[in-house]
Parts: sequence; structure tokens; C-alpha cells
Amino acid sequence: AACDALTASIHSQILSHLTPFDLLNLARTKPFRPLLMSRSSKPTWLDAWKNDDMPTCPDDMTPPACAELLYDNWCHVCSFPFGGMSIALIDNN
Repeated sequence: AACDALTASIHSQILSHLTPFDLLNLARTKPFRPLLMSRSSKPTWLDAWKNDDMPTCPDDMTPPACAELLYDNWCHVCSFPFGGMSIALIDNN
């Protein structure tokens, strides 16, 4: 049990240096999904938002849901693909 706690602490430290895009991709893998989709991972996600030049999440969304909205390539209502361009990658200039 002590080893598991240490492992979780090390994972949290490493993951806190990643971006939300990175965490979203890791959360879609079997080994990291339980860790990154748990409520206890919220501080890790919030740290990741600080590492990226993106707007903060609205209060009514979880950080993973917000990352999914910003980085995924399809509509979350109808599943229509955007053709490979996520909202986060659109240049407003």
C-alpha cells in the first residue's frame, strides 16, 4: 500500500508538467484512465491548464471534459468530424 501511494505521488508530479492535450491522450489509455479520470486527479488537470496557453475551464465543466471540447476533432453533440482541425488549433488572427 505504501508503494502504491508513492507511485501515485510520483505519477502526479510527472503528470503535472504535461498539457491538458497530453493528459487527455493519456486518459484514453488503459493504464492511465483510472488515475486521470478520478475526482482526485483534478489538481493534476488544473496544473496542466497552467502549463498551456489556453483559457481556463468553465466552473460547470470538469477539466477532462473541457480538454475534450477544446482538442477533439468532432462535435460532441452529433459526432460530426471537423476534418482534422480542433477548436484549440484555429488561429483567430
